[in-house]
Amino acid sequence: EMYVYLFSVFKLMYVMKPDMEESVGADAESLAIATAAQAFEDADLNHDGKISYDEFKRWFKMGGGEALDKMNDVVSDGITLEILREVTGFESWNVRVVIELCAEATNEAGLIDQSSFSDVIELLASRYMKPNNEKVVQIRNTIVPKLFQVFDDEGHGCIDFVEISCCLSALCGGDSHEKAVAVFVLFDLDRNGSISRAQMSLYLTSIFKLMLATQPEQEDLGARSAEALADEASNQAFDDAALNQFEKMPFEDFKSWLEISGNVASDHTEDEDDRISAAFKVFDTNGDGMITKEEMYAYLTSAFRATFETNPGTEERVGSSPEELARATTDQAFIDADLNDDGVISYEEFTKWCAEADIGSEVSQQTSQFDAEGMDMNRARWLLNLDNFSMEELLETLMESAPDGVVSFSSFTDVFDNIIKLGDNCGGEDLNRAKKLVESIYVEFDPSGEDGVDFSNLASGLSVLCDAPMEDKISFAFSIYDMDLDGLVAYEELVEYLSSVFKVLFVTAPDVKSQAELNMTPAELAESTAMQAFEEAGLDEGTKLSESSFKQFVFQGLGV
Repeated sequence: EMYVYLFSVFKLMYVMKPDMEESVGADAESLAIATAAQAFEDADLNHDGKISYDEFKRWFKMGGGEALDKMNDVVSDGITLEILREVTGFESWNVRVVIELCAEATNEAGLIDQSSFSDVIELLASRYMKPNNEKVVQIRNTIVPKLFQVFDDEGHGCIDFVEISCCLSALCGGDSHEKAVAVFVLFDLDRNGSISRAQMSLYLTSIFKLMLATQPEQEDLGARSAEALADEASNQAFDDAALNQFEKMPFEDFKSWLEISGNVASDHTEDEDDRISAAFKVFDTNGDGMITKEEMYAYLTSAFRATFETNPGTEERVGSSPEELARATTDQAFIDADLNDDGVISYEEFTKWCAEADIGSEVSQQTSQFDAEGMDMNRARWLLNLDNFSMEELLETLMESAPDGVVSFSSFTDVFDNIIKLGDNCGGEDLNRAKKLVESIYVEFDPSGEDGVDFSNLASGLSVLCDAPMEDKISFAFSIYDMDLDGLVAYEELVEYLSSVFKVLFVTAPDVKSQAELNMTPAELAESTAMQAFEEAGLDEGTKLSESSFKQFVFQGLGV
């Protein structure tokens, strides 16, 4: 029994440390025989040919345990990318298949246990490698649990779906765009084509965990944790892209940064055809050159379900279940791309769709951001049907959607879905643009989409789009902020109102944003505007404003 165990360990050690056999001067079999014989000489005190538990404990304390620890260290330290490549064939893996298999192995809590993880790796290895010999299987059975432990750092026996999917995607072969799309879709939960610093950091944490476990020679990383390294790298990536702490990184910047930093391997410079081809392969599951609705729906459902489970609250924020979101995304894609209505999307149709929609970098128009070109307040008012709603009706509708005074993303989009339908102003592409306009307005107030927005701020800001004289709109806003009905509002409330108006104008009247000095945010522009108005009037910030003064300052601040 001891010989069999030692023989397996020494064979593994020799594979991991190629120069070890020469330095030891014996092959794995000879070394196992000699080591077992020495162990029995030292530990088998009654010479009965067996080592009892008491004899083993004594031998362990005398130095045998230290020898076993050293062997274990060699095995642990031996998890290198070279060894992983040899025993798993990861360079041949398809990133889409990897993520699908991980999603299928994920439980309701978004976690994968060790047994399921081992099954995934074994299935991938059997799919992409030649029939395994005994040595390869033996090494893989030792290596895979060690890799699992790298990500199960708290010893709970489970690892996070998104984290391990990111790790395995980094190991996969294939072109950089396909891998970048597959990873990006795990984090771009609201399908707006961008991710936050925190999401970027989560991705990089998995990469650094893998790097620290498989490349111990990386001394330049110091003694910092994977999390600390990931935060630093994420911040650097966003700084390089000139994004502030509230802005998100679009897909193209994400992909470019990964390629430059070497996190996504690429053997060639990709042109537009490469990128479109990679996106097509994500959905063409059986590789027959056609994308069916079932293929697209199945892939998106797996991805959405896993990301919803690992990010509680996403379903409420998005306003759809994973299945509903996958179905809506698929249906819209086929409306736009299936030109001959034969129920499948050919590569030619997919290419044309990408070119016309300018989405070569993404998998669906659902991920594209709101296009402000040609937008002005009149068009925004028409798209949102606010020319048929009074300010009071808008306020009442928002109040009904926010019993606690806070409007969530899903409630806001539901409100405007109903308002837009009542007007029957637009359909087709105009309807899609109206929905994206609604989402963009909300994001101006709540960039994360998770905090909620005070209904009074939304109502006062959106009132500028209603069909009424500007003076009436300002009076309406004054009545909202004059909570104690004393006919006065504070400096802070003026700033709050201006900020709400600027947030709406930045989306619906892009020329206002372009005229803002030094790329100021709506809140910064509101503060600057109010401060200048008070200074010119010789007032300090503690002075309260009457309705007439409030109107005067707003007119002055908005340049009306």
